[in-house]
Amino acid sequence: MAVTAGQGAQIIPFRSPRHDPMQLKVEYLMGVMYEYGYGVESDIHEALRWYRGAAEQGLAQAQNSLGFMYSLGLGVGRDSERAAYWLHRAAEQGHSGAQTNLGILYTSGRGVERDEEEAVYWFRSAARSGNRQAQELLASAYSRGWYGLPRDPLQANFWRQRATG
Repeated sequence: MAVTAGQGAQIIPFRSPRHDPMQLKVEYLMGVMYEYGYGVESDIHEALRWYRGAAEQGLAQAQNSLGFMYSLGLGVGRDSERAAYWLHRAAEQGHSGAQTNLGILYTSGRGVERDEEEAVYWFRSAARSGNRQAQELLASAYSRGWYGLPRDPLQANFWRQRATG
């Protein structure tokens, strides 16, 4: 895709070979543009189309965005199982946002079998990568004894400091 200046952005389609890493990133960014209305009229269905194209080719950012949209029902019917599928694919690639979102699904059993141990695994993975939301979740979990974790003020303080870092 190319964008030209003028009264509004004009999108001129072009395609490079499938699985081209730059093309995947462009497809993802087109989704972002349509989701938030950056330079184009906001269109959640068009955003989904772009995210899906990049997600199906393996781009973790697009998989996370697609999973998040299914989780909340943005532009699609809410589908927790599809959300979990896409978030899991991104989480396995190390996307910390997807790891956090997937952990949240495991705490509630939405789209996956409820599994607090699995939730903590994903929260820790994300927190170690610097994801502040996961760090805050672990701080709260250790502070209150959630998700099968013991109440541990030292661990709670450690993760709280990392989150506010």
